[in-house]
Amino acid sequence: MNKLRPMKALRSLLDFYIQSSMHVSLAVAALAGVTLLEFGFPVQLDLLLFLFFGTVVGYNFVKYAGVANLHHLEKTPHIKAIRIFTAMAILGLTYLVFQLPIEIVLYSGAFGALTILYAFPFLKGRNLRSLRGLKIYIIAIVWAGSTHCKNSDCDCTCLDRAFCSLSVCNCPHASVRDS
Repeated sequence: MNKLRPMKALRSLLDFYIQSSMHVSLAVAALAGVTLLEFGFPVQLDLLLFLFFGTVVGYNFVKYAGVANLHHLEKTPHIKAIRIFTAMAILGLTYLVFQLPIEIVLYSGAFGALTILYAFPFLKGRNLRSLRGLKIYIIAIVWAGSTHCKNSDCDCTCLDRAFCSLSVCNCPHASVRDS
């Protein structure tokens, strides 16, 4: 019986890791880091943290703030810890907004606005998520734009490649409920 306690603790920790969108946020930061390296730019910790915190806030906002997504509240035993984690991410994001160049903040803000439109109804009570077939493309646009530098060296070809790659990667994750 004592052998089960560490497994339950590990399971609880893993559930929190997944439900709090940490895995997605690490993936976004890692993809941005790889992109910086690919183009010969120095890896900037403040930029990667900005993307990490922004992704935590964005994903948790979409997942837990929407009225249509109240089913997650019942399925998520860690909701209070996730809210605290998200609040800490908001604080980190707010701090980093004042540390980064305004161009990066404005560029990223456009993708934040798209994320808000993804969750909030603005078209006769419908949001971007409810428009059939658009979910994969919206996610790919936000990921491609967020993880690629706003620089003359990163042209439309590189964004097109990222958009196509991310669209294909998202296909298996398109849920029946969201289509």
